[in-house]
Amino acid sequence: MNATATRATELFANRRLRRVALAGPRCPDCAGPLIYGEGCHLCPVCGYSGCSPTRR
Repeated sequence: MNATATRATELFANRRLRRVALAGPRCPDCAGPLIYGEGCHLCPVCGYSGCSPTRR
């Protein structure tokens, strides 16, 4: 990736994180934003992980 593409990717990720932080679920430990990925909610602030079992 060139520098412009890398910067654009970083800006997109930052906007998404801000949007999730304002409107999304909150961490039960520190009230930070929870990010969902790979079947778990993860708090980037304190490291909380709320993994749930896979549903089939």
